[in-house]
Amino acid sequence: RIVYGNITGFNFRCLGTPPNNLPKYLRQNKHDDDQQAFAYLPWQHSGDLILVEGELDALRANTMGIKNVVAIGRIEASEEQLRHAKERNFNKITICLDTEPAPEKQKRKAQQIERIATKAEAMGFSVYVANLPDLDGVKTDLDAYLTTHTANDFLQLVNSNNASEMQHISTWRVVQLAKQYQGDVLSDKAQEDLLNGIVKIGLNVTPTRRKEYYEQVNNFIGEYVAIDEEAINQTIERIKKAQELETQQHEYKTQTERINK
Repeated sequence: RIVYGNITGFNFRCLGTPPNNLPKYLRQNKHDDDQQAFAYLPWQHSGDLILVEGELDALRANTMGIKNVVAIGRIEASEEQLRHAKERNFNKITICLDTEPAPEKQKRKAQQIERIATKAEAMGFSVYVANLPDLDGVKTDLDAYLTTHTANDFLQLVNSNNASEMQHISTWRVVQLAKQYQGDVLSDKAQEDLLNGIVKIGLNVTPTRRKEYYEQVNNFIGEYVAIDEEAINQTIERIKKAQELETQQHEYKTQTERINK
């Protein structure tokens, strides 16, 4: 285990299924309350840091020449780890966790992504979510993916314009929101809750991404939920008006401060 260039301990990983219910990783010199930095973090990079779950995933990527992949090594990325990335001048975070086929694990994974994204956004990172393909209905991690794909395949995935492979966090949030209502016949209350959720997400989208966000709302809500197109258009107009009001309030505050000065 390498932190800031120093060997701080060793991890032993069982290959395959651990016998007698033993853990996959046996760790030395490791305490749960330790503050950890990311291992293998490069100085030369494009600004994009890719977060994966397991250390074996990160090691496989590094040995294949992808140097900006790091393992979070815990339930979620810590503030210490994200500060470490800031020190190295990373400005984008791509979250690429394991693809889980089981619905209950998908839900936990979504909660994990949301926690990481919220923390990273608060520190000024642009956040994206990359989705590994489902390989034969079993869990897919980056190590398994790179067994059957090239490094270039993975780089194309994390830079893809295909929203099913690579999503800005605002798009990902819309998809997760729509999935909550997937397959249901929406009551008036459920539809109002869904549309209010779209507005709430949209108000946090930066001005440069707003047009793209409106397009994504139309695409993804219609894909997962049967909802009236006019209702979606009215919701987008609500977001635009709320954003205009926010801009006016900011300008008013700025002008007032100038006058007072």
